[in-house]
Amino acid sequence: MDCSCEIECELDYEDAPSAILRHKTTKARKTHKCHECKGDILPGENYMDISYVFEGKIERYKSCADCEKTADALFKNGHMYGAIWAYIDANLYEVDCGMPEDCVAALPVKSREKLCDLIDECNKYMLDRAWEEGDDEDDSD
Repeated sequence: MDCSCEIECELDYEDAPSAILRHKTTKARKTHKCHECKGDILPGENYMDISYVFEGKIERYKSCADCEKTADALFKNGHMYGAIWAYIDANLYEVDCGMPEDCVAALPVKSREKLCDLIDECNKYMLDRAWEEGDDEDDSD
């Protein structure tokens, strides 16, 4: 992967919705949960409301405006509903816990904060792993 803002999302089209019934931006009249970040979508806020048929059942997906902007910025070839943060997290481990600053700066504030938390977790994991590997090398002497 080059040093761009785009994250590859390998979509398995056998698992894709068979029909999109509704795909629209809606203003919340009550509190909802974002299926991406798990945060609240408060009354008065816009969110993406999608209804679709999946494995013969009607499913509904809601995403806050920040997660929608994040998905649009980072996933040029589409993404799986409810999985953008899992894909972003997995991508960080493939690129040594980094993302170009201009990519991070282009994200909404809430998304930047979440991304920075994921980067911190990734760096901690990599540091712990390097420490453990260093201990293993010391034991072999």
